[in-house]
Amino acid sequence: MKTSRFLIVIAAITLFGAGCAPAPTPTPAPAPTPTSPSGERPSVPAGHPPAVVMTVGEEIYPGVEGSYCYGGTCVDKVGPSELVMSEGLMFKNVNPGRDTTFAVGGEIFEFGVTAANASGTDLGIRIPVSFRDGKYAIRIPAVTGRTLIMANVRFGQSGGEDVTYVFPVNVR
Repeated sequence: MKTSRFLIVIAAITLFGAGCAPAPTPTPAPAPTPTSPSGERPSVPAGHPPAVVMTVGEEIYPGVEGSYCYGGTCVDKVGPSELVMSEGLMFKNVNPGRDTTFAVGGEIFEFGVTAANASGTDLGIRIPVSFRDGKYAIRIPAVTGRTLIMANVRFGQSGGEDVTYVFPVNVR
């Protein structure tokens, strides 16, 4: 009896303690190559997941890599709002309904996007994702104020490598 309880506790810690969650709105598609509108490829530190570039029109909206399990390493970072503040990112203005694209490096298994308010609370909005012109595309949700757009990416053929990227926007 004690052994089975111990195994249940270990299983729960393993499943919930890694800080890696599945993408909420998966969209399987081929992997694009991330570039900015000028064609530059963002640099990625060794051992980190591939970069994700969010673009609205011709303008890049800076984001930050969040928690991840990638390449055999799991890193659990602070919440999305604290992460944006610690990186000194500004909430860039964008209109609701604006077409937005994401270019992602690496082999993609799933790609999903969610939205949270500035304090990091999930808004419960399902943001449809499409794939066109070699990039993932969404429309900025019809919310007002500071919003965190979170790209949830699963890399690899089996989808065992999860990464969250956070992009702060001010929806006007």
